[in-house]
Parts: sequence; structure tokens; C-alpha cells
Amino acid sequence: MSPFWMVGIDALTAHGEPITGRRAAGLIIGFCGIVLLVWPEIHVSASGRAFLGGVMAAQLACFGWALGSTYSRRRGHTAARDESVLVTAAFEMLFGGLFLMTIGTMRGEAAWLTFNARTAAALVYLIVFGAIGGFTAYAYALKHLPIATVSLYAYVNPVIAVALGTLILKEAFNARLGIAAAVVLIGMALVRET
Repeated sequence: MSPFWMVGIDALTAHGEPITGRRAAGLIIGFCGIVLLVWPEIHVSASGRAFLGGVMAAQLACFGWALGSTYSRRRGHTAARDESVLVTAAFEMLFGGLFLMTIGTMRGEAAWLTFNARTAAALVYLIVFGAIGGFTAYAYALKHLPIATVSLYAYVNPVIAVALGTLILKEAFNARLGIAAAVVLIGMALVRET
């Protein structure tokens, strides 16, 4: 749902990009592709309350991400153009990490920490590819591309994950996954061409 929030919030700002019919159709088609991609993994608990709480929390997180991304983009247009994307990403990561560390410490989560070779490798991967690579690329894209195009990361990431799972981990690839990926890519093409 993140692309809907991002495009919607941006459209409500003073100089935001309007929501065209083609862009809306692309977002909906891409979303349908994601639903098709993850359909077997969607489970609703018996009571439904935990599931609903999770959906609401995810929507709140998407709203916050979209609001922050829109603010960052608008600020980028009014701030100096030579502002370093790496410095911006570093400060966002630093303050986000400090906030989460504070909350985790208050909840007593330090007792749950376990380090071994596998977790250390995962941490290094997340730092290098997720934080430094991915988030810096996202900050750069926010500065130079339309927000609708930037929002498509949420659609392309699951498709890339399926491709990597198939190529590296030899996970099964079936017609449903192929059709879902094609639907996502068609939706993305519609959003980008507006």
C-alpha cells in the first residue's frame, strides 16, 4: 500500500504531482500483481483481531514513510541542491537507530540478542546492501525522480526477491509467480509513463 500513500500524499501537497487515471490504474494493477504473488501466504487468524491490528500498524507505518518521503522530497527542492545524499541517509539511519535502540532497551529486548556467524553475516548484508546501498539509492531517487516512480520500489522488491530465490536458492518458480511478476511490471510501466 506504500505507493498509494506516497502518490496520494504527494498529490495533496502544494506542488505535488496529480493522480491521473493511468497512474491510478497502474498502482491498482501493480497491487493486484503483489496480491497474486503472496496469495498463498496470506492467512487470517481465527479471531481476526491480531490480523486487523497488523494491517492497521502496517498502514500507519506506510503513512509515516510516505509522509517522511514527501517531506524529504519537498525539502530537497528548497534546500541546497548539493546536499549530500549519503549524509542525509546517514543522519536518518542514525536517528532512526537511536530511537529503535531506546524503545528496544525500554522493552528489555537486549536479553533476546544472539550473535553467531549466520546473524553476523545477515547484519553485514543489511548494513551494506540495505542501509548503505538501498537507502542511499532511495534518497537519491527521491531527490531526482517523480515520487510516483520512486514509490514503485514497493512493487519491484518482491519480484526481485522471487527472482533471487529462484536463481540462488533454487526455490520453485511456477506459472502463478510468472503471471504475478508480469502483472506487477505492467502496473509499474503504466505508472512510469504518466
